[in-house]
Amino acid sequence: MTERSLQRAREADVEELSEIDMELFGEEGFSESTFRRELRVGTCFVIRQDDLILGYAHVRSDDGIHDLMRLGVRAHVQAQGLGRALLRAARKELPGKMMLLVRKVNRGARRLYESEGFSVEGTLNDSWLMVG
Repeated sequence: MTERSLQRAREADVEELSEIDMELFGEEGFSESTFRRELRVGTCFVIRQDDLILGYAHVRSDDGIHDLMRLGVRAHVQAQGLGRALLRAARKELPGKMMLLVRKVNRGARRLYESEGFSVEGTLNDSWLMVG
């Protein structure tokens, strides 16, 4: 198995990021044009193995508050610590408060965020608002 590397996403990653996002989030997934725009205004980390993106974390920052817009890991490599590694990289590079929304049905993600110091601050429709 080749080494996995964590790095910043680049413009050339937009198509693959969008494909993964659509697989994970369905109709709510980011299109290529949305990802292209998000890369210009936010910070996106990816974990690669060879030329394949295995997971990503996209964060928007404003006035010292960081909003984790997306954290996604391909289904075949979930539960291997990649989401945690991406979250930690984002928090290390972007110190300060971070917030996120996680769907109430996504118990695994909520456990991950709680184990990394996030707590539920409220609800929005079918999601928990978490801050850490």
